[in-house]
Amino acid sequence: MTDNVLNIDGQDYKETDLNAKQKYLINQLKDLTNRSNTLRGELDQLQRASESFRTELLASFKQTVDENMEGTNG
Repeated sequence: MTDNVLNIDGQDYKETDLNAKQKYLINQLKDLTNRSNTLRGELDQLQRASESFRTELLASFKQTVDENMEGTNG
């Protein structure tokens, strides 16, 4: 059976050589990395949705101006 080897700051560590605190800290870092990636994805979705609403709002203003221009020209 092969040991899982972790590379931390350029140094290889066998998982079996780690103490309980080190394993705990590594698990915390993995969890935080996963959560950060999830939040980055959610932020990207929110930014894109916000831009879509902004674009739609600006288009509605343009449509209102165009309709008003047609009313004054007719």
